[in-house]
Amino acid sequence: SANYANATKECELSDMDRLTMAGSNAFQVSKDFDYLENHCVDEPVKLCEFKKLTGRILKTVDSVYQEVATSEECRELCLNSPFRCHSYDYGDTGDMVCRLSHHSRATLADIQ
Repeated sequence: SANYANATKECELSDMDRLTMAGSNAFQVSKDFDYLENHCVDEPVKLCEFKKLTGRILKTVDSVYQEVATSEECRELCLNSPFRCHSYDYGDTGDMVCRLSHHSRATLADIQ
C-alpha cells in the first residue's frame, strides 16, 4: 500500500495494508493524504484456497444469494464476484442461502 501526500507530492510505500492491519487503529482520516492499495498476491496458487471455520458466522456480508443449490456453487459465486471476495458461508442463515464477504481471517472481528 502507499500514502500520497497531496501538498508535498510525496509517496510513502508500506508492506502493510488494511487487511494486514485489521483490528488496529492504524488508519486515520486525513484530507491531506490519499491511501492507495494494490491487489498483488505472493502465492497465486493459494489465491482461491478456502478453509472452513466451524462454529463461525459472517456478521458483515456484501452479497446474498437465494436458491443456491450447493456449497460449491456458492464458492464459484465468490470466486467470480465483482468485488474482492475473501469468504463465504452457505446454509448458515437459511436453506440454500449463499452469503459473500470481502472479509477474511485477517478481519476476524467481522466473523462471529
